[in-house]
Amino acid sequence: MQKPVTHIAIYGDAGRGNAEQFELGAIMAKRHAVKPFRLALSTGDNQYDSTTPDLMRKIFEEPFVDLINAGVPFFQTPGNHDMDEGRIEEQLHYSRRINALSEGKGGWVLPAPHYVIRDKHVKIIVLNVTAPGSDFPDQREALEFAEAELAEDSADWKILCFHYHLWSTGLRGDHEEMKAVFLPLLERYQVDFVFAGHEHHAEVFAPWRGTHFAIVGNGSEIREHVMPSDQECLFRTNEIGFAELTLDEAQACLVLIDRHGQEIWKQVKQRLKPLASVGEASQQI
Repeated sequence: MQKPVTHIAIYGDAGRGNAEQFELGAIMAKRHAVKPFRLALSTGDNQYDSTTPDLMRKIFEEPFVDLINAGVPFFQTPGNHDMDEGRIEEQLHYSRRINALSEGKGGWVLPAPHYVIRDKHVKIIVLNVTAPGSDFPDQREALEFAEAELAEDSADWKILCFHYHLWSTGLRGDHEEMKAVFLPLLERYQVDFVFAGHEHHAEVFAPWRGTHFAIVGNGSEIREHVMPSDQECLFRTNEIGFAELTLDEAQACLVLIDRHGQEIWKQVKQRLKPLASVGEASQQI
């Protein structure tokens, strides 16, 4: 019997509607044609421009048209640019209007600022760690939401996704406030992967107490700044691309994809113990 597999496309900082974002969409569609994605997951900054009547067409529907038509749901993480000028409210409204999951079609999915995605043996906790007019807002709401979900007695693969990174060799360097807030949470609960954006490149870090960290922010603009980091960087790319995460009951495989659709980094994580059960999807995919 074939093992149940979840195959995810992870991308970030893409919401510009520029040539690079269209290139990203084409690369993702090419990879999907070979091995279909169960879902796409954004690490934030889905919208950089002010809201206009045709904005979602420009920054989402046209760049990702092939994947949307193929039925891929795009789960969105709020980024700091999404919180400006009331953009998050427009995005929430757009998600309700499109109603992609209930309609069983591809498209934009943002049910709430914090929410959970379940698929087979995978649990993804999406957190909003940003706020209008604040570089680093109070994280109590995000922490309480995450802790309640992580405290559940579940054998799922556990993934956290939020916009601000913890470590980075890019423009901003390590985010000391994020480390101070979220590393204690990760000490208390087993989390397999943490994905973030904010920095406009992609990189993978050495595991921290069993948790694997990656920045995926190379969706539409690249910044080549290099800063030191307290955490060892295993791989970094300064070109447009995205990541793929494939999970079954025994292992997870993280791959970085370049602008030509080629695999440029691969990392495999084995489960420490077998799954006890397979969970139902709370966000129906």
